[in-house]
Parts: sequence; C-alpha cells; structure tokens
Amino acid sequence: MTTENEKDEFSQALEGVLDNTEMFRRHEWAELLGTTEEVIRYWITGTDIPRSSHIFMIMSTLQNSTNIPLEPIDAFMAMAKKPALDVSPKHGGLMLPTVDEYMNRPTFSELGNTLAKLSKVEQDTYLRGVYSSEKKENHDV
Repeated sequence: MTTENEKDEFSQALEGVLDNTEMFRRHEWAELLGTTEEVIRYWITGTDIPRSSHIFMIMSTLQNSTNIPLEPIDAFMAMAKKPALDVSPKHGGLMLPTVDEYMNRPTFSELGNTLAKLSKVEQDTYLRGVYSSEKKENHDV
C-alpha cells in the first residue's frame, strides 16, 4: 500500500519509461502525445492517469526504437500484467483488469464507447462491476 507522498507502482513505472529510456525529454513526449508537461507531471505523481491511447503510443514508440535501455520497458510491462488495483490503488478502477489490457483496449470498442459517456467516478464503478462479475463467473465454472 502506498502512503500519500509515495508514488504507486504504476506511476513509478510510467516515470521510468518516460525519463529513464532517454528517448525524449518531457516536453518532447508532451508534443508527441498532444498534451502538456503539466499533464505528464500529473500522471507520474499519481494525480491522474493517461488515456489508454497515450500509454499505447508511449510503449509502441519505445518498443519500436533502438539503442534505448530495455530495463524501464521491461519493468513497465511486468507491472502492466499485475492487477490494476494493485499497481494503482487510487486509479486502478479505471484500468481494470490490468494496465496491459487497458492500454490495448481499442478506443472505439463497445466498452470504449460506453466508458466515453461516463464520468471518471462512473467509469470506475462500471469497470469494477464488469470485472468483479467476470471474476465470479470464472470461479463458478
């Protein structure tokens, strides 16, 4: 469990791929992602999370690049396979079931279309309902 001043595992791993791969500086990442350095700062401090498409773009860019350290990418991918609520207690409900599935979720899928119409609180509630009932069904088999 993280304390208020301690970054969660998701935020630490994201900071690692953004800063420790030395691919781009933060202002360059912001330009590539169509956002601002301030928004990126929110992501790595755990104040907010990036859209799934932002994470997908970051990881695709890094995975298709050469001459960058692989450790931050490997650490992010290992974290991404863990349950979202474990790696981001504050925002994990928005990335259920895992960060890996979240970042690979098609933007225009049925789920994506449903979530786009909801507030973050409603998205969290909806996803917790979907994935908790899915988990129950898998245990009942």
